[in-house]
Amino acid sequence: YDKVQAIENSTITDIWYEDNVLSYEVNGLKGLIKFDGTKITEPIYDSVYSLDGIEKTIIIEKAGLKGIVNSEMGSIIADAKYSEIKTLNKTSADNGYIVKENNKYGIISGNGKIVLDANYTEIQQVASNELFVVNDGNGFKVVNTIAEVVIDSGFDQITEIHGDKFIIVKDS
Repeated sequence: YDKVQAIENSTITDIWYEDNVLSYEVNGLKGLIKFDGTKITEPIYDSVYSLDGIEKTIIIEKAGLKGIVNSEMGSIIADAKYSEIKTLNKTSADNGYIVKENNKYGIISGNGKIVLDANYTEIQQVASNELFVVNDGNGFKVVNTIAEVVIDSGFDQITEIHGDKFIIVKDS
């Protein structure tokens, strides 16, 4: 390897290093290896870095497109084909990821399964495994995992979902 280094991660108040994966470089391209030297990826990426504040989630970037590696499982969750990636929950990857592809948003699970196709103009970071706050260009709606509309009116904003209970904002 030309270079091996720890992967830094941080929140507004804390800085740490991922504790089970390192980035490595060969001929200017980057890859990921476990601490024992086992390769997770070949050195084919322009950049590898942590998803800020989210442990064990590494972003792989190639030609301006991003993918996801779960460093704990040591596997690629999503190939580098998304222009944007963020977690569905603001502080954890447990509920999956919001991904942007061709200027539309979708959701993939923590193991890379497509939960909602990238058909939405916006998806809010409201954590749930079964229900999602999406905008299809005609306003916000709550949809389930098969894109059926559960709620499409009576709220200005949904801030939290807990099972079948919602915290909503209406008229401030």
